[in-house]
Amino acid sequence: MDVLEIHSFINKVTVNLRGLHACGQTIDDCMSTFILYTISTKLDLVMRQEFDYHITDTNRHPTFQKIHRFLLLRCSVVNERSTDKEKKSIEKY
Repeated sequence: MDVLEIHSFINKVTVNLRGLHACGQTIDDCMSTFILYTISTKLDLVMRQEFDYHITDTNRHPTFQKIHRFLLLRCSVVNERSTDKEKKSIEKY
């Protein structure tokens, strides 16, 4: 997934969660697990493996907040790499 796809995905999830919140729904452990599962099934194999590696506390199930932070971090890393590549290509000229 590229940066725009990840950001778009995060935005769609966030909009839906805000809609649930506006209806008085909260994300408890059960809903968090369901949302985590739904999101993780949309990730490609590499990102799923990176998320699994990112999980440090194996005594508890990961939460929505954990995958949300992971995706934001992933966006940041991909964005930095693309910016670095652009700078290097500009420096060549």
